[in-house]
Amino acid sequence: MVQIKKLPCNINSFETIITNNHVYVDKTAYLAKMIADGGKAFLLLRPRRFGKSLIVSTLISLFSGNKDLFKGLAIEKFLRKEPFAPRPVIHLDLAAAAASQGLDGFGGSLGRQMATVADELNVPVNLDLAPSEILWELIAGTARKYGEQVAVLIDDYDTPVTDLWDKPTEADKVRKTLGRYFTTLKALDNYTSFVLLTGVTKAVLGGPYSAFDTVTDISLDPGYGALTGFTHEELTHHFKAHIDKTAERRETSPEALLEGMGRHYHGYCFDNETLLYNPHSTLSFFDYKTFDDFWFSASAPDKLVSFLNEMGFMPNQFRFATVPSLLMDSPDVSRFESTDVLLFRMGYLSLKPTRDEKPPLSRDPDYLLDYPNALSRTSMAQRFLLSYFPSADETDDVIRQTQSALTEGDHLSLIDVFDLLIHKISLVYYVRDRKEVPYYRDLFLTLFYAMNLDPTADERGPLGESELLIRYGARTWFVGLTVTHGKRTVDRKHASDTLKQLLAKDLAARYENPLTLALTVNDYHGEISGWARHDERGRSLSPQHG
Repeated sequence: MVQIKKLPCNINSFETIITNNHVYVDKTAYLAKMIADGGKAFLLLRPRRFGKSLIVSTLISLFSGNKDLFKGLAIEKFLRKEPFAPRPVIHLDLAAAAASQGLDGFGGSLGRQMATVADELNVPVNLDLAPSEILWELIAGTARKYGEQVAVLIDDYDTPVTDLWDKPTEADKVRKTLGRYFTTLKALDNYTSFVLLTGVTKAVLGGPYSAFDTVTDISLDPGYGALTGFTHEELTHHFKAHIDKTAERRETSPEALLEGMGRHYHGYCFDNETLLYNPHSTLSFFDYKTFDDFWFSASAPDKLVSFLNEMGFMPNQFRFATVPSLLMDSPDVSRFESTDVLLFRMGYLSLKPTRDEKPPLSRDPDYLLDYPNALSRTSMAQRFLLSYFPSADETDDVIRQTQSALTEGDHLSLIDVFDLLIHKISLVYYVRDRKEVPYYRDLFLTLFYAMNLDPTADERGPLGESELLIRYGARTWFVGLTVTHGKRTVDRKHASDTLKQLLAKDLAARYENPLTLALTVNDYHGEISGWARHDERGRSLSPQHG
């Protein structure tokens, strides 16, 4: 019997994966390309738990001259060529630098990490100096000692700043320190042969990108689109035994299993061309053999969702977002990067492999962002919904009540859920300005997204009506929405008029068991104050008030 290779779950060491019979998806051709193309300093931005640290570990083995580890891999032929040769390696992981302990704690932590590397290389450094000066001693001293230019690999270069995103004053101090640090790295160009910075955002690039302006950003480069993550071909080739084993355990076919994996873990894109599976989620799925939001749960998004709520965002607002290249390529997240770009950098959104056509004089077309897959959209909406209610149990109760209402055609129960949702969000996240149709439409969409539904929405203007089409089981709901801001005496008429407009479109003729519901939300009172309903039997109801 052929032994199934082990899953490299939470293993970022290339040497461990190769020597302990773990599955390794060969990415070494991209590393050969980086070296062969003549570049010297590279920036790689990918979400957390997406394979950046494994790339760094692979480069450590490569530059350290461990050629035996690369037998049978794509880079083996390249390693036989001259003038490639081993060289000293300085590896720093800034995720381990304790920025949360304040500026002094951060500087001390970074200095101690460099001192550890210096001890391993037998190079003296003075810990009493500033981090940028210690870096100078470390790199220049290593190059002189070994008579070779140094490979510098800095993993999670931006973590000291991004971990403080909710503390802007402290983050700015750390950012300035890192700016000086990377300015020094650029000044050491004569002592380095290869530099790689990995991270999530460009939050620190006021330092490395302006002061270290020779860095080549390969984050959106089509030549490196599959540097991290798994393509479908890689998945079916390297994990065939695990696909078959998991399909057998779940009592399904490999084809059906792959279809489910596609809905849950596929769709990430970093080059407008290549679609990828999330590596952390894929490995976790094969390990646990159950569909779950492994990556989303591990990314701890609660503070982010709280921030987005305070800013007035909801999950639907990030769907099909068009981002100009100027924003996507900007060096300073604090000034120029939009919320959409930040969510893309963090892995909550992804590029869609299409570009809008632009006139010939346009420098670059825009980027289109959306959730990479249904699971990502559902997980984000569930986190938003959890933020409105005091407990997960209450959230589950709301979802169950909504499911029952949609199944049974119980419009009154559905209205009760909507009313509760409006009340909860007004208590937790008070919006001072008057709210219009898109606000309530997106609030209701959050509920449906959290149920893993994907309603279609048609909006006829920022102050007009909005229509939702929700398919659930054997029933199709058409929900029309209007918003008023004063006394409730005319809200019934708004709902009746909206119902007439919906029925005039004859949308229900194309679906079985249609139910058309028109709602009026009174923004002043914070409630649904009028409704009208028409069901598949041709019956209409229109009460005096909600």
